[in-house]
Amino acid sequence: DEDLKRVGYHALVKEMEFWETKRKSTNGLNNYSSDIPSDDIELQKETVEFYNERTGGQKPLNFHSTLNVLAECESGWDYTHRFYGKCNEYNPVCLNSILWFSETYLAKLEQELGISDGKKWQEKAEKRKEVMLALLRADDGLFYDYSYVDNQKSDILSCASFYPYFVGMCKMNATEKDRLLNALELRYGLQATSDNYGQGNYQWGKGTVWAPLQFIA
Repeated sequence: DEDLKRVGYHALVKEMEFWETKRKSTNGLNNYSSDIPSDDIELQKETVEFYNERTGGQKPLNFHSTLNVLAECESGWDYTHRFYGKCNEYNPVCLNSILWFSETYLAKLEQELGISDGKKWQEKAEKRKEVMLALLRADDGLFYDYSYVDNQKSDILSCASFYPYFVGMCKMNATEKDRLLNALELRYGLQATSDNYGQGNYQWGKGTVWAPLQFIA
């Protein structure tokens, strides 16, 4: 239905404007964060204490630490060690894969609805893919979260590595598939991550299995 597609188009454009204006990293990719004012930190005391309790962390109640905790909550992977407790500083594989898909879909919708040739969104998607392949893809062919602050990939392999293949950005070969399954497959499904960082008991970590991740894989 064309009317429904137009509603969806405008909603998705609004969503993309948020990521472009509120969650843009210095390298052009996107990251999770929070819009919390620096003078509202005390209001997040229970959140930080809960994070420390659940992960075995020792994050102090300051703006930097609180921002990273809230960014991890925004990611939906609360809590995980994928980002070493610094979620605000990382370009997540899953997020940027979804945004790449959104850009390609908007390009298609603009053409279908006669809005434009979709070239603007297609160029954005091509640029995102280029940066992701350069920064997030490792020598083993798999995708890892990337710290745009430290300019290095995470060492932790997770089910997020399936996302570039899930959205159709890349094709998975047999070697890449075997590497992911060897690292993540348990008797009853795929664990969220291959290793744990520190001594925390992470809800989205080693040994934990979540239905959405099984579907994506």
